[in-house]
Amino acid sequence: MEPKSFAPRVKGAEAPDLAKDPGLQTDVSAAASLAAGGVYANRRAQNVALIKQILEDRRLTPGETMAMTREELATLNCINRMIALKHALLNNMAEAARQNPNSDIIHALIAYISIHAEASEIGCCTYSAARMSDFFGRSENSVCTGLARAETQKLIIRGKAPNGKTAYWPFVLRDLVTTEFSQHHIVDAYAPPRRSRGRLRKENHTSQLVGFNKSSKSPARPSFRRPCTRTWGSRTTTRPKKACSPCGLRSTQS
Repeated sequence: MEPKSFAPRVKGAEAPDLAKDPGLQTDVSAAASLAAGGVYANRRAQNVALIKQILEDRRLTPGETMAMTREELATLNCINRMIALKHALLNNMAEAARQNPNSDIIHALIAYISIHAEASEIGCCTYSAARMSDFFGRSENSVCTGLARAETQKLIIRGKAPNGKTAYWPFVLRDLVTTEFSQHHIVDAYAPPRRSRGRLRKENHTSQLVGFNKSSKSPARPSFRRPCTRTWGSRTTTRPKKACSPCGLRSTQS
């Protein structure tokens, strides 16, 4: 089967054979790559303009009319739900950093680096500190300080990408990369449940009651008894007496 020719056909001229002309084949490949790059650049510019319009509408639209409901998120499959939540996390991080200019940015930097490392084929984030500062609406100095703190606390790792750029990737424990562990297991490891699920056992239920009196098998009530003073003529006596009022408080009668 003869290879297809990408050159324009001219009446009376023979079509060039790409298999016999490697130089021509290279030129055609370069032209195709350039055309594909132009199409991608044009599509990227259109998407960026559309996203800017969506973000502007978010700031102007009151309420939650633009947000997905819980039912809509539940109907998405695993891949689409992951994409939706990843885009929402980037959007909400940028909005939170801009609306709270005095908040700590280290948490947002960790999430930002993790998201871009997940989407990168080389497993790291190569955005510069200047680009991150523009994204979060913060100064470049605050971003560099946050990156240095995160690296010191073993939250991210700084290195070099294959293209020579400075790269960041999250601190991932190798032993945690297994399907045996769930995200809920990690939460339980850091924050165990405060009480067991279900009803408490009978022998443990009574011991956890505050002020429980084992002898009477009923919660102990605080006593409000105090001496009651009464005067008969010139003699004044003080003796304990029951409550003079339904609320349990004592009154002084004269």
